[in-house]
Amino acid sequence: MRIDPNADGTGDHPKTIIDAAAQVRLRDALNVSDGDIVTTKVPD
Repeated sequence: MRIDPNADGTGDHPKTIIDAAAQVRLRDALNVSDGDIVTTKVPD
């Protein structure tokens, strides 16, 4: 998920950062904090 300003490069986050929507709080489920690097895989 990416809001338009971030997608066109004028938002708060660079294109290397994405937002993920989930039914659970992913920080808790994955035991991650701000600044942690998380690798994602997107199926073809």
